[in-house]
Amino acid sequence: MNKKSMIGMGLGVWLVATGTAFGQGLDESEGGKAKEKTVEVTGQSAIFNNNTPAAKDAAIEQALRTAVEQTVGTFVSSESRVENFQLLDDRIYTKSRGYIRKYDVLSESPDGNVLSVKIRAVVAVGKLKGDLDSLTALWARKGKPKFMLLIVEQNLITNTVVYWWYGGARGVHSASVDMNITENTLIDKMSEKGFPFVDHRVLGGKLKIPKAFRMERVDDDAAAKIAKLTDAQIVIVGKALARSGGTVPGSEGQMKSAQALISARVVNTDDGKVLGAVTENAAAVHIDPAVAGTEALKKAAEAAAEKLGEKIGDAWQKETTTSATILLKATGVSDYKLVTGLVALLGTLRGVKSVNERLTENETSTIDVSSTTPASGLAAELADKAIEGKKVKVTGTTTNSITVKFE
Repeated sequence: MNKKSMIGMGLGVWLVATGTAFGQGLDESEGGKAKEKTVEVTGQSAIFNNNTPAAKDAAIEQALRTAVEQTVGTFVSSESRVENFQLLDDRIYTKSRGYIRKYDVLSESPDGNVLSVKIRAVVAVGKLKGDLDSLTALWARKGKPKFMLLIVEQNLITNTVVYWWYGGARGVHSASVDMNITENTLIDKMSEKGFPFVDHRVLGGKLKIPKAFRMERVDDDAAAKIAKLTDAQIVIVGKALARSGGTVPGSEGQMKSAQALISARVVNTDDGKVLGAVTENAAAVHIDPAVAGTEALKKAAEAAAEKLGEKIGDAWQKETTTSATILLKATGVSDYKLVTGLVALLGTLRGVKSVNERLTENETSTIDVSSTTPASGLAAELADKAIEGKKVKVTGTTTNSITVKFE
């Protein structure tokens, strides 16, 4: 199997592991539910400029993180923790203090310029387990959608503009320049977090981009249509720009600087909703200005990947804890009574908060449904229901949309 085709599979394994391993090896409290776990751990930190208090604080922080890591180890296999370290680091480990009910310092042991601090910490297992469960539910509920990148990369240093849906590069002057540095970096960094990508290069000649879309400036609607050609449910669209920063002062004209700017937004392909947007910049220095530009693009892309992952996770978390808007499209609407009947039926379904008819014309009706139940769940409840003598046939679903036909 192609490496890119396997992106994100580790996350699925981890989610299965968390679902079966929770509750093992924990102290039990009232009601048979594990709520706390006491562990003794040691943290270390270097002592800089004889600042022992600062070193102690840093050592304690490391110890608290270790306490949480050990507790996670009772939930998740070591193999899964290694495969999905980045996701755990982003969502759990960086918030270690939030899972510690209390801690006591047991000892402090300086050894040269290193200070070791041993603590006894009480970990809030219930909260930690709940957050791990929410990660599992989050990915499962969103259906682990696939991602596609539409990033225009412009390098003013090498006078090149590249966007793969154009079919190549314009103004290429150096074959040594990596023309895919932005996309490669975004894929590498975001796949570490478990986001699965559709790689257009793997599709090869199977992907046919209509001429109308072969343009540098792509709006959200066009981007969504291009991504749908690859079965991607989410598209990241944006632009990366690298430019010269001139000669570095004091380098006797040898070192060249470069600056890079990346702006990107994340868009659902089914309903056009923007999940988040980021803008990141970075600089780099090298004797070769082209290399400096490449390094600057890479740094900016790494920062953008981090922020995009957070934006997507936050948006999904919000959608799973509050109602999300699902776009329902009904065809075969031969009588307006079918619309009123469908709206009334939707209002009775589990999890539906509100129903609003957006547009009805040419025997097609578009309806916005605000619901805490996912689209797949609503579709299952709608299937084969009868309205005004017509049967509701579900013809398709995505994470954020449902299509039905009256027959």
